[in-house]
Amino acid sequence: MEGKFSQAKHIVQQDNEEGKTEPLIIIAQAIIDYNEGRIDGALNNLKRVIEMNPNAPLDIWMAIGICYFKLGNLPKAKFALEFVLEHDPDNATALTALGVTEL
Repeated sequence: MEGKFSQAKHIVQQDNEEGKTEPLIIIAQAIIDYNEGRIDGALNNLKRVIEMNPNAPLDIWMAIGICYFKLGNLPKAKFALEFVLEHDPDNATALTALGVTEL
């Protein structure tokens, strides 16, 4: 697993150096940032995806909510998770995450 993560990280780094800005590359960078503890970096990349495509998948909003939660910003975490639930009321992951913000 570590080998594949390092390989993916290298590919994303090359794409970044070449100035590529496709949403999937930005999402991949967000995942790398998150997994390496750079939650602010992950959040900024996820917000860039939303700016590029306001109709991005709800998973992006879910990830934004999780980042805000990890950063201790509960109001913004709740906002992002409630946004997911407005569009997918039966989303069990968002319901659970929102419940955790209430603890």
